[in-house]
Amino acid sequence: MITVRTISVALMAIALVASSAGSARAGGGGLGTLGDQVFFQCYFIEQGVKATTEIEVNDQFTNPTQFVPGKARMLCAPADGTPVTGQLTALPPFAGDHLMCYDIPGDTTANAVVAMEDPLGTQTVKTGPRKFVCVGAIKTCVSGCPVIGP
Repeated sequence: MITVRTISVALMAIALVASSAGSARAGGGGLGTLGDQVFFQCYFIEQGVKATTEIEVNDQFTNPTQFVPGKARMLCAPADGTPVTGQLTALPPFAGDHLMCYDIPGDTTANAVVAMEDPLGTQTVKTGPRKFVCVGAIKTCVSGCPVIGP
């Protein structure tokens, strides 16, 4: 079974690979970092395909749930993060084991068509409006978090 920690580590590994790929990647855009902080810019997917594989998802906030996922709805690409005003909070290098996503105002649409492969299958999708910027985040439970472990 895939655990939250496994998925978090996988996301951070993807960010590391993206940041080290540099000129090896096709197209424009960022590397997914500000120094050693992780950034993703997320787009809605137009006409995503419904998954056919039943999965069990288990995280730290809810009980395990089994379901067949619906349509692919969002595609997140590694992005650069540069403060224009104010400053960013410094986190330890690659310490974020969660992603925190923030709204992006406006309705900028990328209109890129890309073939994507993930654990649930392969499909070709068209990106729609850019809606979120996600950053690596560190969680500290304040209340309502179940106890994990023996």
